[in-house]
Amino acid sequence: MSGKERSYSFSLYSSFSSDSSFTKKSSFSSNSFINDIFQAIKYNNIFSLNSLFVRSGNNVKLFNKTTEFYITPLIYAITLNHIDCVKTLINIGVDINKPDELKNTPLHIASLDGNYKIVELLLQNNSDIHKLNCFNECPLLSACSINNTDCVRLLLDNGAYPHRRDNKGRSAIHIASEYENIELLDLLLDRGVSINTQTIDGKTPLYISCMESKLEIIEYLIQKGADINKPDKFKRTPLIACYDSKVKQILRKYGAKI
Repeated sequence: MSGKERSYSFSLYSSFSSDSSFTKKSSFSSNSFINDIFQAIKYNNIFSLNSLFVRSGNNVKLFNKTTEFYITPLIYAITLNHIDCVKTLINIGVDINKPDELKNTPLHIASLDGNYKIVELLLQNNSDIHKLNCFNECPLLSACSINNTDCVRLLLDNGAYPHRRDNKGRSAIHIASEYENIELLDLLLDRGVSINTQTIDGKTPLYISCMESKLEIIEYLIQKGADINKPDKFKRTPLIACYDSKVKQILRKYGAKI
């Protein structure tokens, strides 16, 4: 997901958490009962949530109803960090993988929020760790996109595929390089991620780091075995593509060729 796309996703959910009008009846459904469910979640009222379930005749379908943006009660609870509501909804039996309009599942949302406890809770309850959103991102890439090493490690430990690439061909190692997160890079390399993975445009993490003049990461990637002469799809090597004289100096020091 690009920075612009991430910004849209974050603004979408932050508005739900902060805008009081979101919990008005018209925001959810003409059905006042559905509105009551979201109101209970807004105020973290577990008693009301359980009472509503009993009143519904244990009709879990009502607790999977969505807003106009396909926000389920579970996703709403996650955005508010109301973990007790999340637990209650899971116990009720809601669809733990039901996505929003961007095809983000609850696990995507928790990963985007960097909420370790909720990510862990969802995984313990068989949330699908491999689901893809409309950007072809799995929850692992969502966690990488906010530079959250702990959530990335948790997802990897629970079977996340470390080589997944988004719709632009970027993998977790590209994102970690952009954030200059050496701890995350070490983690990904230890899990077998290729240091020379290329985007759709043929750009490796080293190539991108050279273009962005990330000197420390350039040194790190080269020392970890990155191919300094790996060209992009236009046959441009990092040495040709970059403009920073300091970057060129580092590349030449390690034997880069035009």
